[in-house]
Amino acid sequence: MQRLQLVLKKETGAMQRVLMTASRRAFEPVGVIARRRGGKFVMILDVEGKRPVRVLARFLAKLFDVEQVKIVGRKRAGHRAAESPVAGNESSPLACRQS
Repeated sequence: MQRLQLVLKKETGAMQRVLMTASRRAFEPVGVIARRRGGKFVMILDVEGKRPVRVLARFLAKLFDVEQVKIVGRKRAGHRAAESPVAGNESSPLACRQS
């Protein structure tokens, strides 16, 4: 499993286009975390596939809604995105204040 971090414009269908592109390029999305941050979405996407993840990153970077794509590493099997320490880390780009 490989992990990508994306910054998306806050546009209708932006996340759906990312997931559809991953599927069309033979990558199975297996975990997603997305948070709104200002006028953008920050998305962590875990994918599985036989091709190098840099191939998917190049396709995603071409989407109009995508402002940034980073390959942030490999994940061991069985570790889902929602269990990631990124989701609860206050210094993370996904960190959200709770009121």
